[in-house]
Amino acid sequence: MRPARFGALALCGAFPAFAANAAAETFLVRRGAVPPPAVQEWYSSLDALLTGVDALALRSAAAAAAPSGADAAYAASRLSGLLEHVSRVVGPSAAAGVKEVSEKLAAAGRTDGPLGPADAALLADAASRSALRLAGTLRERALEATGPRAAPNALLSEDGADWELPFLAVDGVDGPRATPALAALAAAVRAGGAPEQAAASRRRVWTRSAGVEVFLDLWAPPGSPSVRVRAEAPGPGSLEQSAFYFLARALFECGFSVSAESGIVRAAFGAERAADPEERAERFASAWGAASASRRLAPLLKAHLSETLTRRQGEERVEALARAFAAEGSLPVVGSGPDALDKGMAAWMTRAGARQALRSRMDADLSALGLPLFPAGDPVGQRTIDLRFNGPVAAAMARGEARKAGGRLLRDPRWDPLDRLAAAVPVPGPMRRRLGPALARSLPAGVAAGRRVERGQWRVGPDAWLIVLFARGDDGLPSRMAAEVASSALARRSVSPADALARLEEFGLVAGSEAEGPGALPFDAVAGTPLAGGAPVEGPLTFDAARAAEGKLIFATPFLSSRDMQSAAKARAVVPTAGGPQAQAFAARAGIPGVDVPRGSWDEGTGLMLELPLWKAGPGGGRVASERRRALLREGDKVRVDGRRGTLEILP
Repeated sequence: MRPARFGALALCGAFPAFAANAAAETFLVRRGAVPPPAVQEWYSSLDALLTGVDALALRSAAAAAAPSGADAAYAASRLSGLLEHVSRVVGPSAAAGVKEVSEKLAAAGRTDGPLGPADAALLADAASRSALRLAGTLRERALEATGPRAAPNALLSEDGADWELPFLAVDGVDGPRATPALAALAAAVRAGGAPEQAAASRRRVWTRSAGVEVFLDLWAPPGSPSVRVRAEAPGPGSLEQSAFYFLARALFECGFSVSAESGIVRAAFGAERAADPEERAERFASAWGAASASRRLAPLLKAHLSETLTRRQGEERVEALARAFAAEGSLPVVGSGPDALDKGMAAWMTRAGARQALRSRMDADLSALGLPLFPAGDPVGQRTIDLRFNGPVAAAMARGEARKAGGRLLRDPRWDPLDRLAAAVPVPGPMRRRLGPALARSLPAGVAAGRRVERGQWRVGPDAWLIVLFARGDDGLPSRMAAEVASSALARRSVSPADALARLEEFGLVAGSEAEGPGALPFDAVAGTPLAGGAPVEGPLTFDAARAAEGKLIFATPFLSSRDMQSAAKARAVVPTAGGPQAQAFAARAGIPGVDVPRGSWDEGTGLMLELPLWKAGPGGGRVASERRRALLREGDKVRVDGRRGTLEILP
């Protein structure tokens, strides 16, 4: 394990060079012939299908409170237009089912005015067969489909690296800079070596080797996994089964939900909580690294498990190995002999005290900088150090909040979160109503002219962050914005609104449809995504669906599962952290307020963690949020939910 670094991080770079950063690695892409027509058609159908069902889900959910004949007609037309794509990607039988629902919706669409109860349920009932639920089912089945195989038509490499990856370039890999998908693919190669097959489009990446598939969807909507893994058991032998168990445990330790049945492991990340694009790409690379490690693990396990006497002892050793992998991002091996893993794990275990001391030092630095502490449940290793310490510290240095002095990390008291606001320019009119996802992933930066200003920050290079200030207008929508790309070395350059918005769209942070303005937001409220309106409600929180059914509590949950909906319908309000269209439609049809809080995180076994601003006086009678505090909401804490504005407030 290398010591923690401050700042310069060896992560993904630019293509061919998106910023004047001499330290950035450069991706090189060589293109060959276009894919065969059948391959192009399949991938084009997949993109069209996913785009179409996502648009259908959003429109159906938005209409759930008061669906009309026009909404049913739209859904019917959308489904009808997807029939060819469904047939090609999912299969003819699925297309027949889509056609049946489309015809029923077309009949309902001939109605003028509001839909009746049965037709309204056909459009947007999250718990029965409806256009909304069909959209989710088609998305899941499309992502499980295996497209036609084709020879690679592109070559990805990295300046200064010793690898090259032939891959199938579906679309969107040309351009003046690296796409997030190519950056994620390169990170996967560094983590686990080159896959036997790889394909990339502008939004998605597929990697496959014998018995293993890992898929990344950078534009996955809330409530849908952004990373998926499917792996088959490599063989019936005990060592092979132990290696397969390692994969399941390593994915679990890396934050995936994991299931195993009939010799197949399925894992998913991102459905239970919102994740930033950088986090999605990191989990994709880690999943590929774990899958690759598991395939070469069986011979190494022979010596490592030779002294175990019971099955449970063997499992415990594999679980410890998986935890070490999740910490380091690689297998702990020493040398190349048959006992390399045994020696590596022994050495790793002997450094437990040093890792604990390092955790304490990192927590002291993070606390001094006002950043979240190293999670107590995370093991300490190079991967988690980069995730929990190096990354956040470098990001704080890039925005000017932290600096190094005399080898120490210090919080810079001169930092002004609004220092770029004077350079803000109007947000292009059509985009004002589509920036909800970016705003929901931003933090309060201050208050100017009586209106909130939000700050979003996203990694766009090895040591480069896109930092955007959004100044809200009277309607609560962003009226002005200022953007820059900055590094931990304090190199900064302004970015035009068009370029910044293009970046945000690449990350899936621009909505496909327009939203109404929420109005002026309370300064101390957590701003999320409105799910369903109605009068604001106050009450105690519960994380238990059964208690929510009592009708007096506000139900907070990572996401709304179908088994929770009947109970949650009796709650005073719902607050998911990865709600999406299903939660929006559910709350609207149940007639209860709802707010999706994507910046919320679940503190293991204790409650919902939120970041809140600490305000101080700013220039011109305004306020600045130059510091933050973390608030842990527990069972029974009182909150206020405003579904129309999309805000959550903590009450005394």
